Amino acid sequence: MDSISDFSEDDLKVEVDHEGINLQGHFNYISMNDFNVVLDGPLFSDIDTGLHSPYFSRPCNIVDGKITERCLGSAKSCLIKLHEVCCSFSENSSLIKDFYKFVLEEEAAAKKGGIGISLEEFKINRIELRKQLRSGKLSSLDYGKIIHGLCKQVNKQEIALFMVRDKFKNVVYEICGRIVGIDLMPKMIEKFIL
Repeated sequence: MDSISDFSEDDLKVEVDHEGINLQGHFNYISMNDFNVVLDGPLFSDIDTGLHSPYFSRPCNIVDGKITERCLGSAKSCLIKLHEVCCSFSENSSLIKDFYKFVLEEEAAAKKGGIGISLEEFKINRIELRKQLRSGKLSSLDYGKIIHGLCKQVNKQEIALFMVRDKFKNVVYEICGRIVGIDLMPKMIEKFIL
């Protein structure tokens, strides 16, 4: 039993009371080790998050064709987290939006500012280098040296972009008072910032 269609609609519903609000959601994916839950309301909706449990921890989200209490408890915790993050973003959206504009400008500057090369540029260069290698204009040793240098340039740009994004994550933490995970940040930006 590894499919959402194996459960009734009622089995997939998740509800929890949090600070006087009845949060509602549903599972949109569940397996022995993983689940994904969607917040349906009442204040925020269509935001999802999940939980992966490594095999060795023996999570058992499903036993005898039923969702376990442990899994349901974890899903309720995820709904609470989603609701709290949505509240924080909603309350602070103007501050976050202002800083996000700054982040986009810094990302653009990092890409244009000659800090390394993008992955797309690397792919274009690699295709051209392979053509030269196949035609005999370039030796395997030279090809390897050039590719190695290009990889370092890609890493430089990726590090610069990571630093900008990490700064944004830290500012969100300062503003909202909570860490927003890498899986949830793009969803929050799309829902509250863009």
